[in-house]
Amino acid sequence: MPETQVSPPSETERMAAAEVAAVMSASPGPWIPGRVTILSIWPRRMVKRMTLMTAAEDGTPTSGMVDFAIEAAPPDGYSLLTVFDSFQSTLQGRRPVLAEQIARACVGDWAADTTLAKSGFRPGLSIIVGARPTVEELARERETQTGYCQAAIAEADALLAAGELRPLQAQIALFRLCAEWLGVRDREWYRELRRADYKKNGCPACGAVEIPHRAQVCPQCSKDLVEFYSSRGRVPDEDEDPVVRAEMLRMRKAGRPVAAG
Repeated sequence: MPETQVSPPSETERMAAAEVAAVMSASPGPWIPGRVTILSIWPRRMVKRMTLMTAAEDGTPTSGMVDFAIEAAPPDGYSLLTVFDSFQSTLQGRRPVLAEQIARACVGDWAADTTLAKSGFRPGLSIIVGARPTVEELARERETQTGYCQAAIAEADALLAAGELRPLQAQIALFRLCAEWLGVRDREWYRELRRADYKKNGCPACGAVEIPHRAQVCPQCSKDLVEFYSSRGRVPDEDEDPVVRAEMLRMRKAGRPVAAG
């Protein structure tokens, strides 16, 4: 059975859902909030920020930023994210935002094939029918992600042949990620990219790719990476982020609070 990583709803997502329930419960008849599940077999955490109705500490409805995040899929497995109906504040009042709309906005951003548009393939992220993916849905995502990764490798081969090994940093991270997902590690460009000055997997919090190898704070989202891993109860392995790992082990040796994993 494939390993599963389920992304729990953030606090702002929970508050948004509670606000929707409070508003809709005032209408006649029972109300069940709509929900939609997103499937990912993409080996990178993806995040989308949206402005939705949330609740302040005193319970007063207010507009706030909600981060929808789906975790990196484990090897030979998948990740799931369930989103719920919500609201947006407009000049005309509260406007319902259906879970389907939120899910489509997330997948549209995450699976948009901008780097390899001509390939006809995309990363393996999509909306599924039920709460768990079917065999057919998983097969479909593996097929399109395999094609996408093969196209990335072909593009890297072409760049090397043309003497243009150093494309945009976003492409460097993509080529490396795709090669590792397919298990293709024999290319000269792959060995070169492994020595790149950027973190192998980018930022684990926001997904940004141009993160200097020595960084302990993401320059894009300002997340402290030691704090990020500690909050999840683990220390990154040597291949994942040797710099943050070394710092966390140093903190543990000094008796400072840090994840035990």
